[in-house]
Amino acid sequence: MARTVDPKKVNAVKNEIIDASISLILDKGFSAFKLSSVAIKLGITKAALYWYFPTKEDLVENIANHIRISQLSFIRNIADSKITAKEKLYKLLDSIEENKKSCMLPIKMLIEYYSEENFIKVEIQKGYREYVEILSNILLEGKNNQEFSTIIPEEELSRLLVSTIDGIVIHNSTFENNYVISKNSFSIILESMLIPYREIV
Repeated sequence: MARTVDPKKVNAVKNEIIDASISLILDKGFSAFKLSSVAIKLGITKAALYWYFPTKEDLVENIANHIRISQLSFIRNIADSKITAKEKLYKLLDSIEENKKSCMLPIKMLIEYYSEENFIKVEIQKGYREYVEILSNILLEGKNNQEFSTIIPEEELSRLLVSTIDGIVIHNSTFENNYVISKNSFSIILESMLIPYREIV
């Protein structure tokens, strides 16, 4: 009799493998990322790991998809919260600052793995477009609620903000102490982009 496979258990184990893989990548980078290392970390055989992910490329593709979904999920939660648009922008900044190590992962994947695997670029571009769309909606919400206005169109400003945030994440993950860019500095940049509504009425 064929063994019955429980899809929930399979997905649970897959998620454990993905989480362990992400932990290894964050600690050691893609150059040291090996399926044997993941198996050792989880205390399973390499053969067992292959049952869930037949190839390393299959695992990496699932990691990229997992990162996109999980990071966009917390961004959407902020966007859907019952606070002002400006508060959402600052809460988003706080969340990125608190989770800067995990926010570096898509960037690390693009830099270290993109040259070999195009699907990494596809997943990151997909996540980037959704991220920009969410930010654009927050900015439009702020304008519609007369919280602020902007000289730059919402989508273009969103791309600028995402690029600025990514740059700060890379910088602060590379340098420490006196070389980091503070949240206050970014707040000043953000405030300079948002014009009080009363000034343009």
